[in-house]
Amino acid sequence: MAKGAHLAGRGGTLEPSIAPDTISISARPHEIGRHLSTPAYGALLVVVLSGEVAAYYRFSNSTAILMHGGAEIRGILIALSDWIRYLILAAVATTILLSRKESAALAMRVWSAPVPVSRRTRIIATQVMLAGALVAWTGLNPEFFASSESVAAWALVRMALAVSATATLVLALIPLEVWREWYHARPDAFRSGVAIGVVAGPVLRNFIPGLSSAMVAIPMMSSAIYDFAMWAAAAMLSAIGQHPVLNWQLHSIAVPGFRVKIAPKCAGIDGIVVITLFLAAYLWACRRSLRFPVVLILFPVGVILSWFLNVVRIAALIVIGRHNPTIAIRFFHSLAGWSFLNLLGVGMVVSSRTISIFRADQVDGVAQASERSSSADMYILPMLVTLAVGMLTRPFVTSLDFLYPVIVIATAAVLLVYRGKIGALGWNPDWGAPAVGAVVFAIWIAIARQSGTLHDSAMAASLYSLPEWERYCWLVFRVAGAVITVPIAEELFFRGYLLRKLVSADFESVDARHLTWMSFLISSILFGVLHRNWIGGILAGMGFAIVQHRRGRLTDAIVAHSATNALIAAYVIATGSWGVWN
Repeated sequence: MAKGAHLAGRGGTLEPSIAPDTISISARPHEIGRHLSTPAYGALLVVVLSGEVAAYYRFSNSTAILMHGGAEIRGILIALSDWIRYLILAAVATTILLSRKESAALAMRVWSAPVPVSRRTRIIATQVMLAGALVAWTGLNPEFFASSESVAAWALVRMALAVSATATLVLALIPLEVWREWYHARPDAFRSGVAIGVVAGPVLRNFIPGLSSAMVAIPMMSSAIYDFAMWAAAAMLSAIGQHPVLNWQLHSIAVPGFRVKIAPKCAGIDGIVVITLFLAAYLWACRRSLRFPVVLILFPVGVILSWFLNVVRIAALIVIGRHNPTIAIRFFHSLAGWSFLNLLGVGMVVSSRTISIFRADQVDGVAQASERSSSADMYILPMLVTLAVGMLTRPFVTSLDFLYPVIVIATAAVLLVYRGKIGALGWNPDWGAPAVGAVVFAIWIAIARQSGTLHDSAMAASLYSLPEWERYCWLVFRVAGAVITVPIAEELFFRGYLLRKLVSADFESVDARHLTWMSFLISSILFGVLHRNWIGGILAGMGFAIVQHRRGRLTDAIVAHSATNALIAAYVIATGSWGVWN
């Protein structure tokens, strides 16, 4: 690999040099079938991370263990955790700002090139093992820790596992060779970032809450933001049929079965402070490449969006708390705020670099890959998004998956991106596809009836407890997902990709009529395992594979799958057999 930086002339001036051929990210001829585009690979990592987060919050006993440590130990551990968080935040922000051109060039090049998944298998496996170790460690019995010293030792190991799991996740997303080149291009930026992070970590930990408290102390400002945030959250809840009760004296918002008291700091002042400081540092560091004074409009836009996202967070917290108070308080309350702020910060930076009215110069050194995405993306990405969003929403679901519309919308958005290619698959099915779909439906219901899973009283009670408008809206999305997005996403992956991938690494060269016993059985079994009715799922997978094999058309399998799900939807709604949809 070529050096990323060199000394120009005798003056010793550091001249960053990131050449287009520095990072070897192009596909080798014999590895074409093993590459994904960055969005598809990112979705794969989201699936992995979502499963890890769901497992952590399902099995973690962290709060109970920390309670055994006493107030003093808990305070020290919380301070240490906050210091590490702010240290990383300050170090990363400083490094990116000091090497903004190099980091932008590398990021855009990595984004545009297919990802060789086979090269990153080990790091993904390592990350999964570390995350599993973290889940196991935090899931220990709290009774094992009888002293403050044992709790402190446990907490330090937990921090080490969490940092290691996060680091390996970053390496899985951005390969080590990219980090090396970035470092060789601007080692001064990395060293300054670490130094500033170490110094600024404790400062930020005290400064941001202190500044927020100072803003809260300004009566007119805090009152306006506070009251308007409560009113907006209540209005948002009313718009989605939640019938909130707003108590101005108690500063609380209540819906049937759940009530929250909105503290002054929860009005969004913290977020406003953080995004304002971030934009000020970013605009100052990039003042030569941004167009002033036009770019200053990012300040009010960032403040307004920060406040609006906080209102969304409050409304979502209340909706989730109505169905699962534990998840709302322990998980969503703390995670959503930082997640929204991170997304907003990234959005502000990306907007300033991509919208022409904000940019005074062009990003140099960006090598565009000739192929922006792998041909496998169309077959894999819709299914990955379905799984990822399903895993992210699952912790908030009790008896009724009231967030199912989110899965439908996310999957439909991906399918729309590939609508041209999907439309070119050839949509002229014959009678055989819906006929097989009807047979699969009959088998599915027979197995559900035999296993006693047709009815689910808890799900029925949750569904009928919803307002009529909200209930019908949920049913529309549930049917749309079952009949449209799910059949297309699952068939693209299982029959369009996996069935042929098991025959040859170059799956697109495999004719849809060509099956092997191994590809037929493995793809059908994996399809079945994805479903609660796994026996019916395996038989359904076999039926859809036979439909595709008959004429060599993937669309026949999609139509058969859609027919099965349409008949199941009609049966569920007509008979009230909600357990089939659980």
